[in-house]
Amino acid sequence: MSTPATTPAPAKNGTLAKPSNSARNELIKMLDDCKPQIAAALPKFLTPERMIRMAITLFSRTPMLQECNVISIVGGVIQAAELGLELTGPLGQAYLVPRYNKKIGGKEAVFQVGYRGFMALAVRSGLVASQPLRIVYTNDAFEYRYGTEHYINHIPSEEGPPEIGDDSLDYPDNVRAAYAVVKLKDGGFDFEVMTVAQVRAHRRKFCIDSFKNDFNPWVTSWEAMALKTPYRKLAKRI
Repeated sequence: MSTPATTPAPAKNGTLAKPSNSARNELIKMLDDCKPQIAAALPKFLTPERMIRMAITLFSRTPMLQECNVISIVGGVIQAAELGLELTGPLGQAYLVPRYNKKIGGKEAVFQVGYRGFMALAVRSGLVASQPLRIVYTNDAFEYRYGTEHYINHIPSEEGPPEIGDDSLDYPDNVRAAYAVVKLKDGGFDFEVMTVAQVRAHRRKFCIDSFKNDFNPWVTSWEAMALKTPYRKLAKRI
């Protein structure tokens, strides 16, 4: 069986090679063919040219995305256009997650809204006053309560975050929890708190094992990923 054009060959050092011109050209052609559909879905502050440029950049910078079915990538771009969100990677507004699909016998790109995307959509609703996200360090004063008289109180240490003791762990050991708060313009509010153990459990459940360290934001930007986790739960509820 011949290798699909959308699958880059492994480089000699075991890493993925740069995307082949044929794979990149195939994606560009399909996006160009769908340009009217993308343009029709976009809000005024985004252009189809910008969306296509971001998609090509994301494709070129993400080796695992280069293994995905091109049609699924185009579908993700259209979904991002319908929501008016930029495809800026896992820590941005929206991104494409490579996942294996047994039905097609290969990988496909699955569209997901990033926490900044949820925040952008919340602001556009006109109902949200503020959306603070915070990391709680081990030397901070912190307490919260759920229920009819729910509250959250966080006093950061004046000394700042303590130094990380064991850098061999897959999380900073100076972190206690992460939380997100949404305050509405009518005075109402809600929040979500997740302990380090809960954040790590979420990562183990949803993080793709084959998403290697060089491209895994849980390795390069743990605190930012920890912040988006409670916010995503809260945003779905709000």
